[in-house]
Amino acid sequence: MYLTSKAWVVLIALLVIVGAVVVFIFRPWEIALTSLVDVYDDYETISAVSVQEDDENPLQEVRGNTVGNNVNGGIAAKYGDWIFYISTTLWGEPEPRFEPKLTKVKNDGSERQVILSEDIFGINVVDGWLIFGIFSGASTGIHRMRIDGTEREHLSIYVPSSINVVDGWIFYSNGNYNWNIYKMRIDGSEHQRINTDNSASFSVSNGWIYYVNMDENQSIYKIRIDGTERRRINDDISSRPNIIEGWIFYTNFSNNGFIYKIRADGTDRQMVIDDMGSNINVSNGWIYYSNIGEGGLLYKIRIDGTEQQRIAEIPVRNITIIDTWIYVFYGNVYEAHLPHGVALRIAKSGNYYEILDNIGGQ
Repeated sequence: MYLTSKAWVVLIALLVIVGAVVVFIFRPWEIALTSLVDVYDDYETISAVSVQEDDENPLQEVRGNTVGNNVNGGIAAKYGDWIFYISTTLWGEPEPRFEPKLTKVKNDGSERQVILSEDIFGINVVDGWLIFGIFSGASTGIHRMRIDGTEREHLSIYVPSSINVVDGWIFYSNGNYNWNIYKMRIDGSEHQRINTDNSASFSVSNGWIYYVNMDENQSIYKIRIDGTERRRINDDISSRPNIIEGWIFYTNFSNNGFIYKIRADGTDRQMVIDDMGSNINVSNGWIYYSNIGEGGLLYKIRIDGTEQQRIAEIPVRNITIIDTWIYVFYGNVYEAHLPHGVALRIAKSGNYYEILDNIGGQ
């Protein structure tokens, strides 16, 4: 059968129309583009999963305070141009009466403002929110409020300890449940239990929680933030673990309270110095600590155990590092009979200190 020229023209026109309809309906270019996007998304997903939370290669984290500050009770924190700190006013003689408060002040010491008059601890600041704990009374639990003191919210009523805020989560020891470690979002949602150990002075770093297990001779354990892969790190009676670049620095009470370090995988355990050190805070290559053998005086030493120096002739505890300042409570760690003691800040150089209530000329 042969088609006339006119018939061929009609057939070709019909094929063009059908092809256009198919293209319009099925849009093969979009299918191709979608396939490319799917391949790209799969590649991104695979790449993200393949990034291991390696102890030796820290992840970028959004933190409310440093590891060393949190493990020492978080008595101060920095956010932008502001420093937030816990201080006390001393009233009355001969019996002192302390009135604790939360104060904020500019880096240069100006614009000092009291924004809360309660006995708090564990200051973390993230995304314009102050997050802190209250240990007793009607306000017991974890709270948050804006950095100007407004919009206060009571996030949890459980007795808290060792507060760490990392990547949108609040981690804390829950005193209502044998000091197990819990986490919740910074808005108080998605409350979850992470472990079933009696956990003290813990640090959150690089996808892991490092904690002192009070049920197991106060040894250091670690567990992933999703509650998996619980592991024992050492057999020492330990205190205040600071996890820094794959190393854990801690006080070893199995050996006279000397300062030790061990890798995060439990290997290469070493004594840093045969000095009785407590309240340790590791910052910028230095270990700051209270020298128990000398009544709690403030010392520092390099993380390799060299260049030991006395910073101040003052007994201190709750060592917290903010820029060039060391925030502390006055008093020996074993004489902490007052709510907080007098709050001070000491220059890292050791040549100057001041009572925090006097900052800003007030």
